[in-house]
Amino acid sequence: MRLFTRLLLGATAALLMSGATDTQGEFTTVPFVGCESYGQTQKLQAPKGQARQLPIASKDAEELSYYASADGIGVLGPRAWYCEGVSGSSGFALFLAPHESDLKDRIRKHLEGPAIEIEHIDSEASGTWEVAEFEARIFPAFRASARKF
Repeated sequence: MRLFTRLLLGATAALLMSGATDTQGEFTTVPFVGCESYGQTQKLQAPKGQARQLPIASKDAEELSYYASADGIGVLGPRAWYCEGVSGSSGFALFLAPHESDLKDRIRKHLEGPAIEIEHIDSEASGTWEVAEFEARIFPAFRASARKF
């Protein structure tokens, strides 16, 4: 099942990158932004990192940053947005939004308006049910085995 979660993350990255213009081998630097993360029992400091070299056009890179949580999950997003990571027994996630208050409201309600959410769901604990749900939707041949959960 871990392979399945990696597949979802890989597909998400491919979707994000698909909007880039034809770079003809061009690599451009985007800033790294570390995001504070909250676990079940502790707050984790934002990681320190270096700018990333990515195969995107410099015009696109001017508007993007690479955001990463303390748990190591990362995603490209609009420059100057706010970010926050969370983790629990089902895995970890990274949230991005244009205003810091949008992230604080996330605890009480779902994100509204522009936002990015990326999750790594681990099937070894309470994430088993979420992974089974995705598996059943994406791979119809496995619906019967996914329903056992």
